[in-house]
Amino acid sequence: MLLVRVFILVGVMPSLAFADALQDELDALHTEIVQHEGAVGEGELKYLELVKEYNKPEQVGRIYAGLADMFFDLGSADTDSVKKYARLALTYPLDPLISMKMYLILGEVLGRHDEGRNMPAGALTNSTIAYMKGLRVGIDQKLPDDLREPLKTFALRGSGPDYERLQRENEERREARREWSRIKELLDMRDTLERRLFFSYCETERSERELKELAIQYLADEFATTRLLARFKKAKDELAGIAIEGPSVLYPHAPADFRERMGLGPVLESTKSEVVRQKE
Repeated sequence: MLLVRVFILVGVMPSLAFADALQDELDALHTEIVQHEGAVGEGELKYLELVKEYNKPEQVGRIYAGLADMFFDLGSADTDSVKKYARLALTYPLDPLISMKMYLILGEVLGRHDEGRNMPAGALTNSTIAYMKGLRVGIDQKLPDDLREPLKTFALRGSGPDYERLQRENEERREARREWSRIKELLDMRDTLERRLFFSYCETERSERELKELAIQYLADEFATTRLLARFKKAKDELAGIAIEGPSVLYPHAPADFRERMGLGPVLESTKSEVVRQKE
């Protein structure tokens, strides 16, 4: 199974949006099952039990998103469960960051294929549509292309009018940094969706015209479509001439900075040895 998502998705669920009892429970379950290799079936039931206590629509959506994330991070062959819970989560009101991640997960599992490059008809198109729906969520957030980091907070001691003024200024900085971190997470998720979309197209040599037609339909935004196609052309130029050395090796000779931008992760020593053997 050809799979790169382990290099591009880090963490449990977007953490800046929530800091509450439900998030604590979701994080604990994810750690128990994914990191400590707990029983998956039992873990799934524990997630579903949370719905009894946390039954507001936005909470239920987060629980289902946590389940999709759990099955995905396990690298399970049970892609049906990933798709089931990701799609179920998206029927509830979700934070934009979580919505984008659900579409990213769907794009990954819908586009999975084996080493013989076999996959169901329309799988790549469905994968692309999922990525684009995630990008559409980002468009709705009116994200900037450039983001300047605000001033950091500072330590305060003392009292009096100056202290109170500085305290207010500090709180303003704290709020500005909280918003900056939030937007940065959204921008990072948008970039990840784009990278996976571009890599899928470059790897399978599909036409730019198809990409444009899908972008017009699913992004439904002229500026965003133009931007996406321009960034795709740049990524395609970078990929040109970098060969796939084997069905399980993804662009092993690409420069490190390129691999990082495309979400490919480092080339492991075992993979390097495999490339050498294939050349001999």
